[in-house]
Amino acid sequence: MNNYHRIQLVILSYNRMDCLPRLFDELLLPAAQLGVQVTFVDNNSELPLQDFLREYFSVPNIEIIINNENFGVAKGRNIGFKRCQREFVVYLDDDSLIELTNLECIPDVFDNTPEAGILAFRVIHGLDECAQNDYGKETLAVGNFHGAGHAIRTDLLKEIGYLDENCFFGAEEIEFSMRALVAGMKTIYTPGILIRHYSFPRTGKDSFKRRINWARNYAMVLFRYLPFLKASLFSFRLLVSYLVDKISVISFLIPFAMIHGGIRGLKSKNTLSAEGVAFYSNPETRPELGNLSIYSKFYKRVFKRNKISL
Repeated sequence: MNNYHRIQLVILSYNRMDCLPRLFDELLLPAAQLGVQVTFVDNNSELPLQDFLREYFSVPNIEIIINNENFGVAKGRNIGFKRCQREFVVYLDDDSLIELTNLECIPDVFDNTPEAGILAFRVIHGLDECAQNDYGKETLAVGNFHGAGHAIRTDLLKEIGYLDENCFFGAEEIEFSMRALVAGMKTIYTPGILIRHYSFPRTGKDSFKRRINWARNYAMVLFRYLPFLKASLFSFRLLVSYLVDKISVISFLIPFAMIHGGIRGLKSKNTLSAEGVAFYSNPETRPELGNLSIYSKFYKRVFKRNKISL
């Protein structure tokens, strides 16, 4: 059996007709021909896009699922994950691309890294090549994976469950990473596997809802998996960073969203081991989730960036 036959590729999509022809032509159709099982989940896009997808209903190794409503990110991905019968599930957003040679090597990386339950790929923007999660050139354990592209052992999904569907958008990746660590499996950053992510900035009402969801869900995750005092400290640091970076007319709602999320997290407590808490508390752990002091963050962002010395 070649490596392609060990992979199930899951795509979640919503109203991205601008990306889908290229996605099918450059990745999904060639991957299916090589033996990858493709599961494409549409989150109730507009009818013209659904008509486009119906053209692929009879293509071997490609399964198209069209939802009758938009279930959000976590539940939408889970619909695809629950269809997986292969050893490894590789997830990509509908605006992401991966080279077939990178796809082929994923089973080997898992085979050679038995402690890895999740692989966090290196993600850059598809146009300007700006890094979206650059953690260096070395393979290392990280606290989270980028939603645009990652891989999970199917056995891990069956063991610990799927993404938390209470996270309609935001923090589902960090929640799953922490839950995997509770089960003894790590999230491993693999800089050699590259994802090109053709994302675009969100504005208006959509941006507002995402910010509120982000604040609530991250607080929920912190209070679920970390001791109360540690979760409180991390939440405060994240709140300060958020207000400084993205202050707006709706900023006063963010603390209330975080309080709501914290209460939800305390009601579903699943504290990490002492080793896990130490890992997420280490200032060197990336991405930063409140484990970096406010002084350190401001020094890095302001003084170091502008080459100002105290």
